[in-house]
Amino acid sequence: MEIKEHFENIRQVVLDNLKESKKEILIAMAWFTNHDIFELLVEKAKVIPIQLIVINDDINNRLDGLDFQKFINNGGKFYFGMQENPMHNKFCIIDEKVLITGSYNYTYLAETINSENILVFKGASDIIENYKKEFFKITSNLNPIESVEEYLKICPYQKDTFSYKNYGIRDIYAHTQLLKASGFVEEANVILKEVEKKSEFSTEKNFQIKDVIYRQWKQDYYTDKIQVLNNKLILFYRTFTDSGGCWVHGPKTNHAWTLRSANDKNLTRKAVRITNIKIDGQKIITSTDAEEIFYFSKEGKYEGTTDLGYKLNEQKQPIKDDGQIVPMKFFKVSNDKFELTCEIHFEVEGFPLETVDLIEGLGTDEKDNHWHCFDINLKLNREKL
Repeated sequence: MEIKEHFENIRQVVLDNLKESKKEILIAMAWFTNHDIFELLVEKAKVIPIQLIVINDDINNRLDGLDFQKFINNGGKFYFGMQENPMHNKFCIIDEKVLITGSYNYTYLAETINSENILVFKGASDIIENYKKEFFKITSNLNPIESVEEYLKICPYQKDTFSYKNYGIRDIYAHTQLLKASGFVEEANVILKEVEKKSEFSTEKNFQIKDVIYRQWKQDYYTDKIQVLNNKLILFYRTFTDSGGCWVHGPKTNHAWTLRSANDKNLTRKAVRITNIKIDGQKIITSTDAEEIFYFSKEGKYEGTTDLGYKLNEQKQPIKDDGQIVPMKFFKVSNDKFELTCEIHFEVEGFPLETVDLIEGLGTDEKDNHWHCFDINLKLNREKL
């Protein structure tokens, strides 16, 4: 096994090793803006398999950035990492024989200004195999992108992914959650109060939070933004589904979305309205505040039973305790996998706007297929409306 460290001329070291590739290249690179390295990969992709993962942010999607579509069109397999969990790796595996890893991103800043390093491993089969396993662990939760333009319409790139407001505050929050899990609740609360005290516009009654701090329940369940105006809270929700269909429960159903105080589980507020329900950006339902259940699928119908929170009659229709049928509406969508977005409205006068849970039906906290977001911090990252 050979290991060599490099602190200078790193770009050339990377290029030299990539030029020698004959079998396969796997790259997980947080930020990639260097055109020389990219053009070499585009040419190599014509003759050998190459896979590339980068962060979907404004660094990688800028005016003078790389044409990732060109890489795809020439045979490369391209991924944007998950937005909620930024892919911060910096490694490259060449022909299962060479591993390059270190602090160096494939960027001009890394090349010209930063102090950087890489290690080049050759023949270290166990180490390389473990990095390869990690690469495919990352891609197992992703889909290769065929059209960058179409993907960015659905998942716009993030701005200031690693700014202090976003990354720094999230890091502090993650630290406090670990403290709480270890029993140091008081210490965690002291830190959070200090951060909240310094948070701009933290005392304003009308505010919005664009960088929401929360504990994600499942991989594709997101809280994108929150607005509070005149004692009304609007939570902007987003999810992806590839199970062939999904339900949306109206505000007056048994599985209505509910805000619950994380500090006092007995304090709750049910949603009063759901608006702007969209599938892949196309508005399907303008507004609902009734006891209705909606189902979206490629077939436009559903047969069988599911967890609707109601008893079912002989026709497998959900019914209330008095026997009345709960109204259901079915919508046909074009694909089995799609993005659903909506705005969930709550009346919050007198409700503590501190740390809350979003629950899709009280009592369903542990159910995988229910759209929850936990420990949503309503004190941090406030901006005045």
